[in-house]
Amino acid sequence: QEDDHVRILLEAVVHDDAIGEADDLRSVLLGHVLSVQSRTQLLRWMESSETGLDRLRARLPTAWRTADKTGANGRHTSNDVALLSPPGRAAVVVSAYITQCLGPESKRAAMLAEVGGLVRAWVG
Repeated sequence: QEDDHVRILLEAVVHDDAIGEADDLRSVLLGHVLSVQSRTQLLRWMESSETGLDRLRARLPTAWRTADKTGANGRHTSNDVALLSPPGRAAVVVSAYITQCLGPESKRAAMLAEVGGLVRAWVG
């Protein structure tokens, strides 16, 4: 029942664009769209990015390998798409968009951090 609750919450914050982003990220980082060398470099760049530290990554254990790409329009929309790899588990692709949410960026970042926390609870 708790898994259903988490799934419902995750679906509530997922926008159609986020589904496409997740599919694209899965193809690029886990598929064969890029050469091994290019995929490795892209992962390095995404893992070293610090723009998502207060978003999906914020509530994840430091042992998880995380690679993400953030975005925002500076007014009411923020997003984060990530490959989250907990130790000993399969990687999870997450894409979350918060939109039409007025207020400071920190407000939307906190909402994205909550999504990361839900993913952590769901993965276990």
